[in-house]
Amino acid sequence: MSNNKSPLIHTTAGHDYGSTRPIVATSQEDEAISGQRNLPGFVVNNTGMLYIIASQFFFASMNLSVKMLNSLEPPVHAFEVIVVRMGITLICCVTYMIVTGVPNPIIGPKGVRTLLVFRGISGFVGLCGLYLSLQYLSVADAIVLTFLTPITTAVAGSLLLKEGYSVTQAVAGVFSLLGVILIARPPFLFNFITAANFDGPGTTPAQRLGAVGVAMIGVVGATGAYTSIRAIGKRAHPMHVMSFFSLWCTIMASLGFANTSLHIYVSH
Repeated sequence: MSNNKSPLIHTTAGHDYGSTRPIVATSQEDEAISGQRNLPGFVVNNTGMLYIIASQFFFASMNLSVKMLNSLEPPVHAFEVIVVRMGITLICCVTYMIVTGVPNPIIGPKGVRTLLVFRGISGFVGLCGLYLSLQYLSVADAIVLTFLTPITTAVAGSLLLKEGYSVTQAVAGVFSLLGVILIARPPFLFNFITAANFDGPGTTPAQRLGAVGVAMIGVVGATGAYTSIRAIGKRAHPMHVMSFFSLWCTIMASLGFANTSLHIYVSH
């Protein structure tokens, strides 16, 4: 479906940060002659999918490390984790853009700066919701709840960006909501299994339900982040998107630290 009706997606006369290099497929005859071309051809034709697989591995490792930090005594608060992680990410992103000569490495390209700020703030909400929920949910349950994000993003894309939304996606959304109920296990529906606790010692049903609610707020934040990235498109470099995300996460997590009684945890 065309998205020309959406005011959020439009072409500009500015710099196009998308790749314009055509991907030339190797012919079957050439592959038969030289088997060495098979692997490079596979990598080129599946670059996006390989990036996703690699990123999911690192995301899983990151979430596991956050859960381990929450199990320390005293536990490391999500705000401190966000400040450290996103502060390092910000330095790396800005350094990369300066070294490689990406235009406007600090303030971003004109025309999308508002969207970049929105992406950063909504991304912070998504990240904070996930990290806070890990205090009372198992890693598996917290990650499964994030699987709602593709469904909510599809709805947001349909409403805001005029993209297609199929019946199959709607049915998948219903099943995803049922999955959320199974994970939340509200006492009024699951009194017979409330005695089973898989989230760690001391976690009450009320705390679990609250963690699920926080995770749902994180899903809303992640939906806004992904929708804004789609609206930005090729008008900004991927490092612009990451730098604004890390900048606003660092700012807002630092403000959260400053306005609470939290203490910085230093490992001995």
